[in-house]
Amino acid sequence: MTETTAAGTPQDERLVRVGPLSRLLTRPDIGALLGAIAVFLAFAYFARAVEWVSDPGIAAGWTDQAAQYGIVAVPVALLMIGGEFDLSAGVMIGSSGLLLGYLTTFQDINVWPAIALVLLFGVVIGLVNGITVVKTKLPSFIVTLATFFVLQGVNAAGTLKLTGQTAIQDIDTARGFESARKLFAGDLTHYDFKVKLLWWIGITIVGAWLLAKTRFGNWIYSAGGEPNSARNVGVPVARTLGNCLSGATCSRLIDLIGPARVKELLFTGWFLDAADADRLGLLTRVASSSEIEQVVRELALELASNAPLTLRATKEMMRRVLEKRRLEPGEGRDLIEMCYTSADFREGVAAFLEKRKPRWTGR
Repeated sequence: MTETTAAGTPQDERLVRVGPLSRLLTRPDIGALLGAIAVFLAFAYFARAVEWVSDPGIAAGWTDQAAQYGIVAVPVALLMIGGEFDLSAGVMIGSSGLLLGYLTTFQDINVWPAIALVLLFGVVIGLVNGITVVKTKLPSFIVTLATFFVLQGVNAAGTLKLTGQTAIQDIDTARGFESARKLFAGDLTHYDFKVKLLWWIGITIVGAWLLAKTRFGNWIYSAGGEPNSARNVGVPVARTLGNCLSGATCSRLIDLIGPARVKELLFTGWFLDAADADRLGLLTRVASSSEIEQVVRELALELASNAPLTLRATKEMMRRVLEKRRLEPGEGRDLIEMCYTSADFREGVAAFLEKRKPRWTGR
């Protein structure tokens, strides 16, 4: 229901209080959550005859399967947010299992060092995929499809060649197997809920934290074609890609904080928190997350109570003054082209994707 002010005059829609449900529905991850709930309810209805929700034993079975897929889904989701796709992820599970079995049963290696070698194997395959995508500019879909077929062939032919069979048995007799099983696949309760369920939850929390709260997550958004999302959490121009701001953006910054401060920010590539932005004059006031809605509402009501024509004239006068101080459209294009077509820009992009410090040459 829309609030009104006086004499039935509709209130400005910008001042209408947004309820918690509306804020919840605008979150980007709510679609995935609602989809998961819908799938859960569908299975709960169609499989209601077996009491798969209320029976702890049955619930332990399907959560065990869900955990296996969920653990793999977290890094795959991060990769997809980054704008890439790995078709070889599924076959890598089989390759990793076969390699672990071969090392522990045919080479008599303890399970723990064998696990480390298998993880190293996975890192090498991922590194090869990544380097191939970056160097050849081929879509990751094509590169990892090739890796998929290569690994599928190695799984069958390689295992047969090395062991004389296509499946490896008796891995549970290897040294260190019991301790590894307890850590990764042990029982939590007498209903056979597995430890891997906790691994799934933990890995999901870590993945969400990396994406939402760290510079690494910022880079994932940026590489995935979400520069606005990345910019909102602070990608430093001078440190990363070797590019430069447009003339219009540079003009706006100079208008806000002056040329000296702009030089300091752009030359150093500093990250700014709210306190720094307020100190520099980029913000007019700072409020905590719990107070921001009330602060904004009070300010909007205060502005709305002033003379409309005075506000309109003031905004237009400021626009005209600032317009005279800014570059004409197209001015500064030579500087943009100088940066974006340079060897330093190509080096910055390569270093960004390879997660290393760039080696600037000034060319």
